[in-house]
Amino acid sequence: MRSEPVRCRQAFGDVLSRVRQHRHLTPAQLAANSGVPLSRILRMESGMSEPTLSELFLLGQALRVKPSSFVEGVELVMHGALHGVRARNGDGRSEPPATAPES
Repeated sequence: MRSEPVRCRQAFGDVLSRVRQHRHLTPAQLAANSGVPLSRILRMESGMSEPTLSELFLLGQALRVKPSSFVEGVELVMHGALHGVRARNGDGRSEPPATAPES
């Protein structure tokens, strides 16, 4: 059985990757837009590292999501329930779930 910290890191990596792909960005583009080094983004997406609080805010700003959305997404991934989450556009309108698989 995997430890809880490992599961959280892997879940965060999954959420980060899904949101990034939903925004049609490569890891390098996300690094350039956020100021988070590419090596850190790759380590986070692979589940080898977790973000600092500052990185969470930088990534959220670059991806146009609230930092708290990442935490919510991690919780959903860990519980196997990705459906029903709706991200918010910058203007407050709902959009399709960023963490749901693309159709």
